[in-house]
Order: sequence, then C-alpha cells, then structure tokens
Amino acid sequence: MLLILIILALAVVVLIELPGLIKNRLYREIGVFSVLFLIGTYLACAQLYQLPLPNPLAYLYQLLDS
Repeated sequence: MLLILIILALAVVVLIELPGLIKNRLYREIGVFSVLFLIGTYLACAQLYQLPLPNPLAYLYQLLDS
C-alpha cells in the first residue's frame, strides 16, 4: 500500500515539474531533475523496504583517515 502511495506522489511531482521544463527547453535542468529524482526514488523505496541506506559521512571519514 505504501509503495503505491510513493509511486503516486512521485508521479504527481513529475507531472507538475516536467512539462514546464520541456516547454521551456531546459534540457540540462531535465537531466539534473532526472538524476536527483532517481536518487530520491531509490532512497524512498530503500527506506520502505528497510534496505541499508548509504551514509555519505562514512565516505568522508574514510577520506579524512587516509
């Protein structure tokens, strides 16, 4: 049930944002929107299914320790 709500919410976001970007021919913004949208979709689904979420600070700690 929650997956359906997530998909509906994401579809509403796409239907609101994407037509304006296409109409104004903002292709770089469409690319950035798509990448960020896919990352957000993955994180929402991963949290729903209780998958391990990536921790950006762990990568920063590894970088600083070396």
